Amino acid sequence: MEKEILKLLKEMKSEMSEMNRRFEGVEKRLDGIDQRLDGVDRRLDGMESTLKEHGQMLNAIEERTKVDSVRIENLEYNMATVSGDIKGIKKSVSNISIITAQNWSDIEEIKKKIG
Repeated sequence: MEKEILKLLKEMKSEMSEMNRRFEGVEKRLDGIDQRLDGVDRRLDGMESTLKEHGQMLNAIEERTKVDSVRIENLEYNMATVSGDIKGIKKSVSNISIITAQNWSDIEEIKKKIG
């Protein structure tokens, strides 16, 4: 009976050794997975930082676009004002030309009467 118990204990010891080897293998694989996950975490941190920078750049571009839009609206208003002023000047010049022509005509009539 003692031999049988001893034999069973040796078998149990052998099985325990095998289980320990398997657990060590699993631990090594888990360590490898942990290292890979650490690498993924580092890459994600870098991506997150890049996304934040891109977000800041987009916000700056958006703000600049708003400012430029206001400037464009002001330029369009100024152009419309200048265009109106030019039309007014053209009309005035046209009127001056007509009045000048009439004045020359009057001058010619006066010269005829005088001379």
